[in-house]
Amino acid sequence: MDVNNCDDGTGNAIADLAPVTTQVIGTQTGVTVSYHESQADADNDLNAVASTYAYSLDTTLFIRVEDDNTDCVSFTTVNLIIDPLPQPSLLSQYVLCIDNNGVLLNGPEVLDTGLNNTDYTFEWFLNGAVIAGSNSASHDAIEPGDYEVIVTNIATGCDNSTTTNVRQSGIPTAYSVDVTTETYAVDHQIIATATGPDEYWFRLDDGPYVNNGVFNNVSPGLHNVTIAERSGCGEIIVEVFVFGYPDYFTPNNDGYHDTWNIIGADRLPITTLYIFDRYGKLLKQLDTVGPGWDGNYNGQPLPSSDYWFKIEYEQDGRKGEATGHFALKR
Repeated sequence: MDVNNCDDGTGNAIADLAPVTTQVIGTQTGVTVSYHESQADADNDLNAVASTYAYSLDTTLFIRVEDDNTDCVSFTTVNLIIDPLPQPSLLSQYVLCIDNNGVLLNGPEVLDTGLNNTDYTFEWFLNGAVIAGSNSASHDAIEPGDYEVIVTNIATGCDNSTTTNVRQSGIPTAYSVDVTTETYAVDHQIIATATGPDEYWFRLDDGPYVNNGVFNNVSPGLHNVTIAERSGCGEIIVEVFVFGYPDYFTPNNDGYHDTWNIIGADRLPITTLYIFDRYGKLLKQLDTVGPGWDGNYNGQPLPSSDYWFKIEYEQDGRKGEATGHFALKR
């Protein structure tokens, strides 16, 4: 006879031999039944196994049936078979993309076990509660939480389960992109941050994504900083113009810092550069490829003070402007 038992999840199975004994004895009385792993042991009534028997491979046990009154012995066998468990396959996590108002953007996430509805039955749970009406090989998830599916093989009755998590994510609810520039810097630093329902990756122009949002040695000019949700739930692109300029100059003809100009102005897409006094009076319109401003107005030196500038630029068909101030020291 054959006896089937489900895999216990470790590749082993446990057989209860009591029902086998009942079937072997039938209506007989006064008999003793024992189980052995070899015919020799059964012949000699040695090494009988327990009535609860663990096995790791399909196994044949040899059954010794002895009449207690006549000592007559007969033999038979039982084949113990391990039925494999269903193997549903789910990702460890799925993502529902939402906007900043919590509205679902990407439709349901399909939790697909990879099995079929012909050979198996399915029962789905969300956060420990049965999902009414969900009894197929896949489930369309529209809510975040912990999901579980119990799968039963119709032919063997063996069941197995697996779990997954569904989370919500989206673009950041708040973000910043800041340029850090030291005096007379040739290269610059951009620091990008983002907060929201998930973690975010950052990219400068067409470079690789990084997870800390810090970009060093950034050249002057117009740059794009991309803030992307790590699971693909959207991105934000921020344009930032990086320019360098000295925060002071000393026009005393000593050969050091005698003129003021935007650092690397000849490499930037600047269309116009203006210099104003603190009251907004236009003092100079600079040629960005020239030596810069010498601190004079109409040929007369201006006093030590703070002065302001405005640059207008155009790059890739986009126009913009930036302002700042610096000091003239005499």
